[in-house]
Amino acid sequence: MAASTSEVSPCFLSIIEMRRNNAINDEEYYYYGLVHLAGVVHVQDKTGTFEHEMALLHSDPFFYSIYNVSKEMEPVEDISPFMRLFGAYHTRNLEQMQAYHGSLHETQASYMRRLLAMRALWDERADVLRFCLQRGGFTYEKHFEERANLAESRSPELKAAMEGTRFRWENPFKPHISAVFDAGGAHAVKW
Repeated sequence: MAASTSEVSPCFLSIIEMRRNNAINDEEYYYYGLVHLAGVVHVQDKTGTFEHEMALLHSDPFFYSIYNVSKEMEPVEDISPFMRLFGAYHTRNLEQMQAYHGSLHETQASYMRRLLAMRALWDERADVLRFCLQRGGFTYEKHFEERANLAESRSPELKAAMEGTRFRWENPFKPHISAVFDAGGAHAVKW
C-alpha cells in the first residue's frame, strides 16, 4: 500500500533546508523527495498555494519537478527502483543509470526522464540530459524550458546535448534575460 501520511518524510521545503544545513546526506535527500511518488502528501502540497509553489521552485527546481510529478503520477508501492536510478545518477555511472531506467515501466520511465533531465540541467550533466532528451516522451515544464535556455547560453556541452532534439525543435532557444544584459545584447546595461 502506498504511503499517505507525512510521517514518512518531511515536507519539501524542510528537506531543502535540512540539506542546506548538512543535516541529511544525498541519499536521504533523494529518498525524502522521491517518497512523495509513493503518495506522501503534506498539508502544503494539498493546498498548493502560489507562494508555496514559488518558494519550492526557487529553492530547488528538481524538488518542484518531483512535486509536480507526484500530482500527476499514480502512487507507487516501492520507490527503490527510483532510488537505484538516482543513486547511479549521483555516482555518475551512466551505464548503470541507463540499465535501471530500462527496467522501469514506460510510464514511470518517462516521469523519471523528466526528473533526471531537470536534475541534469541543475548539475550541468550533459551526458544525462542527452540521454533524457534523445528518448523524450515527457512533459517539458516551463521552468525546465527557462533553465534549459539559461544553461544553453552558458554551457557549450549542454547546448550540444540539446541540439537536434525534439525538445529544441518544440522550444527554440530564447536567451535568458540575464544572458542578454550580461553579454551586452540589444539592451546593454552601462554600469
